[in-house]
Amino acid sequence: MLKTRLARIAIAALAAATLGAAAGVANAAPDTGTLALPTTPVDPNPNTNGTYVHHGVARNGCQQIGYIGDSLSDQTMGAWMNLTQGLNLYDFSYRLNASINRTITYAGTGSGKAAGSAADVARQYKAAGVDCYVLAIGTNDAAQTNGNYKEIIARIDTMMSIAGKAKVRWVMPQTMLKPGWIPTQFNPRFSDANMAVFRQAVLASAKKYPNLTVDRWDLVNKNIVGFWLPDNIHMLDGRFFFASYIISSILHTR
Repeated sequence: MLKTRLARIAIAALAAATLGAAAGVANAAPDTGTLALPTTPVDPNPNTNGTYVHHGVARNGCQQIGYIGDSLSDQTMGAWMNLTQGLNLYDFSYRLNASINRTITYAGTGSGKAAGSAADVARQYKAAGVDCYVLAIGTNDAAQTNGNYKEIIARIDTMMSIAGKAKVRWVMPQTMLKPGWIPTQFNPRFSDANMAVFRQAVLASAKKYPNLTVDRWDLVNKNIVGFWLPDNIHMLDGRFFFASYIISSILHTR
């Protein structure tokens, strides 16, 4: 049975310390303050390969959660700080690795690149005892393949093969790059038309894999002033929404 849901987003307070309290709604107004890009947080649990490890408690049938992300979750320009603070607030036992430009087959260029591609990280997580995966990847795969459905399906199959019977939550990618108004300085391969192909592939895969849950981040209202950076791919205020969504998603893992 296809499992999809639209998670409720915590936005009552956008301060990072309160991100874990998922209680808001997706279309509420964001904080009107001007937000700067986050600085790289000091990792109290430094690990090789840029993976953040927090030893907490088992939650919702997950002994250890493995989060794999791209630039939306990276330390340099993503929601890394918001994610780690919120997850630590709930004391999840988890691992988090993210890298700019990461795909299922490519390590990327960000803080977690030493760990390798998303597939490489998944294998490392599996060896470390991860039994629940959160995959916030796909934006770069959709662009790299230029929306090639067959190739995307093969990449998804690779990740699901590594996960085996472990629970997997796949966060749907989305950009606001539409036909006719893609900024000339950005690659049109990142158009949301290509993201839509990736979303279709994940939805189809969820029918094949009973342990795959689709998180419909793409259905959350993002047409909000200050949500996006000028490239309409990465997020400004949206980083807080994204982290809250992810945490809410993990809280609802069954």
